[in-house]
Amino acid sequence: MFTTTSTSVSAYFVDDRDSRIQYDPAWKLLGSEGDFQLTSQASQAQGDSLTFQFEGKSISFYGGVTSTTVTASISIDGGPPTLWVPPPAANLTNHLIFYSGDLTPGIHTLVVTATNDQPVSADYFLVTPNAPGTSSSALGSSASSSASPSSIGPNSTAHSNSPNVAPIGTIVSVVVALGIGLPLILGVSLFVCRFMRRRVEGQQRSHLAQSRVFSFSPPSVERQGRGGMILSNKLMRAMEMAGQRHVTTVPSASTSRATLTGTTGQQREIHGAPPPVYEE
Repeated sequence: MFTTTSTSVSAYFVDDRDSRIQYDPAWKLLGSEGDFQLTSQASQAQGDSLTFQFEGKSISFYGGVTSTTVTASISIDGGPPTLWVPPPAANLTNHLIFYSGDLTPGIHTLVVTATNDQPVSADYFLVTPNAPGTSSSALGSSASSSASPSSIGPNSTAHSNSPNVAPIGTIVSVVVALGIGLPLILGVSLFVCRFMRRRVEGQQRSHLAQSRVFSFSPPSVERQGRGGMILSNKLMRAMEMAGQRHVTTVPSASTSRATLTGTTGQQREIHGAPPPVYEE
């Protein structure tokens, strides 16, 4: 028995290969790209039937149409059967064969019987789950991988289930958030980078200026004092020697020669006159 109790999905897929579907006798396994999960079952003779017990409030039965003369008898819970007659067009897949309508919440049994020798195709079933608290039995681990949630209704023609598709509103919200957030993040990052770069450059200029100021080391006062004293002593000695050696001589009347005496004590002869004699 297939049990469902959920309000988060509108229907559950049950594939034709689900072990809870009983084919009596065994139906022929077929497959095409148009079939759900690429497989389907087909009756082989008149009187072949399938039985599917489920828990839910409605069920839809889908299959293919390969003949315009095929017919089937379908009943729910042993009630009056419904005769199914195919549409005028053949070679259809994913075709709605039967819809139960609203059922009382609980356990139900669907029986499909071929009424002639034309093959009846069974592809998948959609079971609408019971509301919470209306299950007639405890849920177990009966749901298999072939039963999957779907939002497809009775008149849908989807070929596969997609239970994890994100809502369009969520996708749009994410795109808008990224469109607004990324430029803002980039702008803040650029501002921080420029601020840090200017700060580092300012610190470098400050360190450079300080290194230039402290690179000049003036001589100490003691050195200046000693140097000044040494220079003063030398200058005074030179001046004293120059004063002692400086002599002004008056030339005699009989000569027209003159002598030039420098402050350094050196003498030069001018116009061939001999240098004067100094007296100390």
